[in-house]
Amino acid sequence: MTSELGLPRELTGRRVLLRPPRLADVDDLMTYVNDPDWARYLPVPQPYLREHAVAWIESMLVADWVSRPLWAIEVEGRLQGMTNAIMAADLSEAELGISLDPGCWGRGYAREVLEVLGDALFAKLAGLVRLRAWTDCRNLRARRLLEGLGYHFEGIVADRRVVRGESIDDAGYVLARP
Repeated sequence: MTSELGLPRELTGRRVLLRPPRLADVDDLMTYVNDPDWARYLPVPQPYLREHAVAWIESMLVADWVSRPLWAIEVEGRLQGMTNAIMAADLSEAELGISLDPGCWGRGYAREVLEVLGDALFAKLAGLVRLRAWTDCRNLRARRLLEGLGYHFEGIVADRRVVRGESIDDAGYVLARP
């Protein structure tokens, strides 16, 4: 099955499966969403309650796949995170996001997810010129990941967003079409 963009709803890497989220993912999601390390850089309620997880997944099931395709990240048969692409209106740029269970950090899963997703986007969207990613300036792990994938650091945008009342400076990265 493919999306309206021609992107497969499922993408397979060596160790990861990117697939549509499903309500059955709620229990797996609840195993890590209240971890303070996971929530530190994300604008999600804390504590994150089961009803938050159900409502969020339900909203993703009806989300617009043309402008915001989203995949659940499955590792060893369990939901371990989410990744998405926010598409520019002319489809020339995609802003990638990823959220991964801290139990998977440092094991190469985020790298694999972003490689699989980036490869699929460039392969299916002829007019796609670049991938963009933003991360909290303090998230050194994410910054190293993006740089290791060949993303070019573009700069810092002060006060780009607010997370739980705190103004956040974000570092912007770009990867041009190979």
